[in-house]
Amino acid sequence: MSKPHIIIATALIGANGSVNQAAQKIKNQTPPPTATMGLQFYRTIIWPTLTSINVVDRDWAALLLGTAIAESNISSRTQKGDGPGLGVYQVEKRTHKDNWDNWLLNKQDPPVLKAIMNALTPSAVKALGQRPTKTTVASNIIILEAELQNNDVYATLMAYTWYRRRMGPKAPNRSLLGNLAVAWKIYYNITGAGTPKKFVARWQSFMGPVKVP
Repeated sequence: MSKPHIIIATALIGANGSVNQAAQKIKNQTPPPTATMGLQFYRTIIWPTLTSINVVDRDWAALLLGTAIAESNISSRTQKGDGPGLGVYQVEKRTHKDNWDNWLLNKQDPPVLKAIMNALTPSAVKALGQRPTKTTVASNIIILEAELQNNDVYATLMAYTWYRRRMGPKAPNRSLLGNLAVAWKIYYNITGAGTPKKFVARWQSFMGPVKVP
């Protein structure tokens, strides 16, 4: 972890306890209608995508679900105010391009690259070619950004890649919601206006007392 992350972590760990305490207040609530959407997204998009890259890890799945909820309520595919975020994870355009240039094309994670090529629409694969390069990615970035916005499997792989590059192979323990909230702030919403408490509040509003597997 780099020094800026240590500083952020030090400031947030104190909030971790309070957000975990807040998470206990909803145990007896009736599940909101959106909880069904969250579980469906978890079961049909997140979990199959992770297992396709040999990441059989419920902590990773919970972190990605929480990210999609915090960033877009699993619904908004563009950022308010014409911002750079795209898709349900609101992956920024520069983050998306950086994932390609400095991770995927450097063969840092071949299973993810293979899964991405399998997830892309046929027209996108045709534009990129079976072996993408920086040149083909750059010249077809608009096509890839459209995939990021509308293709949830591709977006999940991009969000996972961004976390993986900064956090390493192990996700935080999902048993405490505050762990996910702090990881999201440190590694994902780094310069954004989000806070761990906002992450927890959005999760509570969206999922209620429903727990992911």
